[in-house]
Amino acid sequence: MARIFDYEMTNGDTVIVRDGERLYRIITGNVCDSLYMISTPETVEEDARAGMRSKFGRRGPAMIRAIEEAAAW
Repeated sequence: MARIFDYEMTNGDTVIVRDGERLYRIITGNVCDSLYMISTPETVEEDARAGMRSKFGRRGPAMIRAIEEAAAW
């Protein structure tokens, strides 16, 4: 079963989260950033580092200040 969330994405899309997955927000030092990802609780830190490295290069993982769950279950 999948759950669909609408987080007022700028393009009007919705986020589909499957069972066992959660929507997380990555908090960086830049208050203008709104970075979200879907992951499982077991792999959230690894997925966040990989995503930030993919988006920002080698400096990406060091930009993570916190990771918070963006959806209440």
